Amino acid sequence: MSVRLRRRFVSLLLACSLAGCGPGPGDGVEPVLDKGGPADASGPALEDGGMVDGGGSMEGEMEEISLVMSNPSGKYGTTHGGGQAWVFNGESGPFQVDVENYTGFGGAAAVGPFAMRSADADYDTCGLCVVLRRGEETYMPVDPEGTSFQLSELGKFAGERFSGRAEVSLEFRQVTIQPSTYATSGVPGGKRLRVAPWGWSAVLQQPECGGHGHLHGSSCHCDAGYRRDPQDPLNCIPL
Repeated sequence: MSVRLRRRFVSLLLACSLAGCGPGPGDGVEPVLDKGGPADASGPALEDGGMVDGGGSMEGEMEEISLVMSNPSGKYGTTHGGGQAWVFNGESGPFQVDVENYTGFGGAAAVGPFAMRSADADYDTCGLCVVLRRGEETYMPVDPEGTSFQLSELGKFAGERFSGRAEVSLEFRQVTIQPSTYATSGVPGGKRLRVAPWGWSAVLQQPECGGHGHLHGSSCHCDAGYRRDPQDPLNCIPL
């Protein structure tokens, strides 16, 4: 998982994905994403700069692009608030592509059609979050209210998939994201992208150290309440 996502996933508890080791009460791993508390799922009203202001600050050039995914990776987890979270990371040419889906913030809870909300333009309030990065440039959708997506796979175990597709073209604005609050502001005169319909799919990965620690050299350093599995130094088990 990329460093930029670790800033956001401080509260995400990745569910155990081994066969026969489904998530149960208390299951989880070293925190890697922080979404804070549940957002207002309606979310049409954002702070100043959190959404495009009718286009006044979006005067930059428009670039037409198509995304063809490579190097995909996926994660599934549950948050402290009880919501579910799926994360896709991939690449398309010079772009890093992140798709994050949070049920606790109004994201898709089941496969099928899903319409984005105005709140999905801001990284702090998005339920279905789409972030593009190219070098030092960061992009998020411009007022995506009603934009049609199709969620085709919402797996929960290693080997299953997180997959979906944007059914229509989607316009993005260049933004800055405040690293501690995640408030999203449009860059005055920043670039814009129009992205053709595209899809993503990634096999969900097994959590590191069984979801209860992190690798240190060739073995796991386990979280409190867990110990290294004597049969598998790359796994942590309850004390």
